[in-house]
This record gives sequence, structure tokens and C-alpha cells, in this order.
Amino acid sequence: MDEDIAAKLQTQIDGLIARGITCDPDDLWSARAAANIRKFVDPQGRLNMDAVENFRRRQVFVNEAPGADRQSLKDHLSGWRRAGWRLIEDRYDVMKEAGDLEWVRKYPIAMPGNPYVFEKDGYRFNKRWSHNIRYLSLAAAHLGDTLTTDSHTLLDIGGGYGIFPMLMKREFPKVSPILLEFPEQLLLAYYFIRSCHPDWRVNTIDEAEQAASIDADFVAKYDFVLVPISCFEKIAPDAVTIAANFFSLGEMSEEWFDTYINSAPVQNARYLITINRFFSRPTYNTSIDVLRYGLDKYRKIYFEESKYELGYYEGRWKFFTKYIPYTSRFFEFIGARDRNAPGRGTSA
Repeated sequence: MDEDIAAKLQTQIDGLIARGITCDPDDLWSARAAANIRKFVDPQGRLNMDAVENFRRRQVFVNEAPGADRQSLKDHLSGWRRAGWRLIEDRYDVMKEAGDLEWVRKYPIAMPGNPYVFEKDGYRFNKRWSHNIRYLSLAAAHLGDTLTTDSHTLLDIGGGYGIFPMLMKREFPKVSPILLEFPEQLLLAYYFIRSCHPDWRVNTIDEAEQAASIDADFVAKYDFVLVPISCFEKIAPDAVTIAANFFSLGEMSEEWFDTYINSAPVQNARYLITINRFFSRPTYNTSIDVLRYGLDKYRKIYFEESKYELGYYEGRWKFFTKYIPYTSRFFEFIGARDRNAPGRGTSA
């Protein structure tokens, strides 16, 4: 690991521990924060660099499929290991049908975090990477013209370690990304983004904490902005032109869902891009459904049922796999708040 990245991470860890680790047992993602930071920070508060360098392989915070190699006899016999590979084989076919594989050719999976990689016909990706390629593909197909010609600030709510906003910045240099996440997850995002783009200016958690406001002037100082959820209210009401969320809004408590979806930055954003469940229940114990997102407030640019997320494979009886359909399908939506906003466009 680059010495500067390691030093900046340790400083941010020290500050985070001083302020307190996120821990709310009543909220799914908050509850995960305290458990996951222990996977790469020891009880004395020291950074485990090996764990960070392998955070994707070790499934820290987010799941990645496949979750193992398939080079040994054990890998071929184990049901749960083959379940991950069956899922990604299916995903390849879906991406081919959707026309998304060419985006993978242009942007093969980035390797910081040392993920397991699926390779076929010269394409290199995993499930999580394919999700984010899909988001990029939809944005390019339906907003490509405005993303190419106009400057935009993209707010990705709950965007993990920042794949989608990073890809958007690569493809559309006029996009200024803001990643909103738990501070524990932002430590890994800082490592990932800085490792992928050493020349990019990326703020630290402390810099976001110390800022009076996360407005256009703050965003302009960086190539990629990290904002901990504790600083969400600092985001200026007019700072965001594109609001995005994928999957996690439908997994949140209703309180957090309403906080984000009704916030000024989201309500004032010119565009919304989201993929989420039609119904969160019964997988999640909430009453969140597609009507709760307020999609009727937008001029519809794109709205379809997702072909990417129909079900998953589960290891059964040690050696076998079983396909489990999801209890709710997922919708893909892009809408414009301004009825006169440009709607469609492509990018090479």
C-alpha cells in the first residue's frame, strides 16, 4: 500500500475512533459498521494493511461474487462456492443480451481490494462490478448527451466504496462525484479510489467533518468527494444535479429512507437514477414500496423491470446448489425533475 494512503487512513481511523464508531443495532447497515471495521482495524486502533489490500476478497462490508477461486477439487465440489460461479455465469448471459459487455471491455474490473474475478471471452468482472457497469450503461444511454456537454454533481447515496461514481467520472469528466456512506466504509472507499487514481484529489473524512458546508466551492476542490452520513445535512440544497441510489434505499429503515428521499439535495436534483425493489417486504421488515419513492414527481426518461436481479443460487447439502427467486423484482428508473430537462443521449 502506498505510504501516503496508509498514513491518511490511519489519521482518519484515529479521528473516527475519537468521535465514536457507528453502531445502531436497529438499522441493518449501521449495525454492520462496527462489526466490519474490526476486520481491518485492530483493538488498539491500528490499520491492518493486509486486510485493506484484500477487503474485497474477504467480503468486508459488501458481498462480492464469486467468493472463491474454482481451481481446486474443493472449489468444484463445494455447493456454496459453485453457487457464486453459477450466478456470475448467468450474469454474463444477461449482460450480453442487454448489450452491457462492451462497457466491461472498456472498463474491466479494477483490482484494488483483490477481488475474485470471472473471466470469459476477454471480459473480466464480478457481480458487484457488473452491477455498476449496468448503472453506467443506463446513465450513458439515457443521459449521455447532457453528461458529456454539461457539468454535473452526482450524489451516490450508499454507494459502497465508490465504483459507480468513479466510472462516471472516468466516462464523463465533467461529472463531480459525491459518495455518501458510513465513515467506516469511506475508509475503504478512500483506499480504493486513491489506488485506482493516484492523481485524483480525494478529501478525507476529517476534511468533510471540518467543512462548514459541502457546497459547490467544497466540491470544486476535489476530483472525488467523500461524505460521511453524519455530514449529510451539510450538503447544500442546490449542490446536487444527479441523485443516485442502488438497492440500499429499499434495505433501510423507513426513518432513514424518508430522511434521504425527502432531503433538499435529492428533491432539488435535476435527475434521479435508481434501482430498487418494488416491495421491500418480506425480505426487509418495512412498508417501503415503489410508490414511496415519489417517481410520479419526475418526467419519466426510463422505467423497466431489471433483468439483472431475478434470484440467486444457494449452496445446499454441501455439494449442491439451489436457485432461489427473489420475493420482489427490482425496477430501474431514470427521471428528470425539470420537465424541460434533456432526456436521452448516448456516449461512445
